[in-house]
Amino acid sequence: PALRRRCLVLMGQLLEKGILTKEDFQWGVLNLLGQLEDLTLDCPDVAKIAAEHLRGLLAKDLLTTNFVLRCRMLHIGGEAGLKVLGDALEPASAAPVNLSKVAKAIEASRQDADAPGEEPKESPEDSKEKEEPKDGKDDDSDTKEVKQNGISKDDSKEDPKAHGPGANGVTAK
Repeated sequence: PALRRRCLVLMGQLLEKGILTKEDFQWGVLNLLGQLEDLTLDCPDVAKIAAEHLRGLLAKDLLTTNFVLRCRMLHIGGEAGLKVLGDALEPASAAPVNLSKVAKAIEASRQDADAPGEEPKESPEDSKEKEEPKDGKDDDSDTKEVKQNGISKDDSKEDPKAHGPGANGVTAK
């Protein structure tokens, strides 16, 4: 643990000096998550160590919570990666976190996907579209002119030459 803390300090210093960027850390995390299963063969505790390291990167603002949430949403690293990402977010989720709109949307979509057996909720607009007319026919069809793509029903009965050659009064010689 002491060496890992020193590693985080060194990574922070490399970022401050401009030697590494936050994108470099993100690429490193993606590579780590992608190799977790292979690394587990050599080091059975790699998931625990990786989660601890990610928690440190998050605490030092070397990684953003949004990035970790996106990795989790995209299932980076498969099942092993999801476990590491979940463990890395655990302490952060216990304390109130000021998530951006993107992070909130990602988290909400993940929770919706995880909810078993629930039907997707309809918006009020969706339910209005599905309502049946009271007496089986559309009340507005006879009385209102329906416009679709800026063209009314009556416009469709126009002279077919109105939009073709010679429509603007110019003819070819």
